Amino acid sequence: MNSEQEIQLQSDPGAGIGLYLVNINRSTLSLVGGLVWQRANYQQTVVPALNRSFGSAPIGGKVRLSRLDKTNLTINAFLLPSITESGPVHFNLDTSYCVKL
Repeated sequence: MNSEQEIQLQSDPGAGIGLYLVNINRSTLSLVGGLVWQRANYQQTVVPALNRSFGSAPIGGKVRLSRLDKTNLTINAFLLPSITESGPVHFNLDTSYCVKL
């Protein structure tokens, strides 16, 4: 149970598929997509307990580039638009660049 948000139970069933657009020695480019349904049951405090459900269609991609086994660049991007509610769209971007000395 999450005491801060008073979530008693949260479940997130979903399915997805992905494919490599480019997959060679020094470079990869992949895309993923799917559907997710989230259901959250909130703990009953003063008011009756709430149940909240919504669907999402996540879309993401990953780029990895390396050169001479000494440098690596990785970029992950993920977009989570809701398909059942209007409102904000969540976007995550994670990048890293490594140089081996």
